[in-house]
Amino acid sequence: MKTNKESNALALQPMENLQSALNLSVTTNAELKKRGEEILNSVNLSTKSDVKEVAVELSEFVQECKDEVVRMRSLRKPYTDRLLALQKKFTSLESEIDPLKPGSIAHACQSRLRELLRQEWERNKQVKEQLQTNYERQLKRIDKRKVSDEKKEEARLNARKKLLEEERKLSDIQVQKLPVPNDPLGFIELFKFWWEQKGQYLPQEDMERFFKLPLTFARQQAQKGVFIDSQYVEYQEEPFLN
Repeated sequence: MKTNKESNALALQPMENLQSALNLSVTTNAELKKRGEEILNSVNLSTKSDVKEVAVELSEFVQECKDEVVRMRSLRKPYTDRLLALQKKFTSLESEIDPLKPGSIAHACQSRLRELLRQEWERNKQVKEQLQTNYERQLKRIDKRKVSDEKKEEARLNARKKLLEEERKLSDIQVQKLPVPNDPLGFIELFKFWWEQKGQYLPQEDMERFFKLPLTFARQQAQKGVFIDSQYVEYQEEPFLN
């Protein structure tokens, strides 16, 4: 864990050479991209006889790009570290009062508010159920009265009016239904629901991004000789690159 002294030193690093570092990276980037395009064009025009030579050229270029990426990262690290440290400080201050962040004071207050509203909603629900029960009992009593149909209808209207008046006195608390799995299999049901409604229609690149964790696991298992036996999954052979 960094001390305050270390954090301050990081935050006070000079930024004067930032533009120079960026310009150098831009120049290197442009040069490598141009040379890479030239190599690719030469590959397209090459014959089978010089495949090994072209492979060596491609391999050397890829390695050079890897080395330049390392160098460029090292060059920009003092500046991006400072920016990340500042970003971390900003986000820390924001998180401390963000209602969406568990542990923040606003989240604690919001949770208390939600619980109070839930309790009030439960009380209102019980009161409404009792009012409805009383209303239905009153209707039965009205039906048993030995009076004219007009009098009975008037009594029913008055009972209904009284019911609505009592219900209006209750707090108007809006509720929403949120899905919460109560078993690990519940997540499968959520996935099936999402898959049928939206998931299966995503483009391939979005699919691969969404399923990155299981894809990575399956690829690791494939390296161990463990494969998925399914008509919907195929294993493509490709050269292994270091």
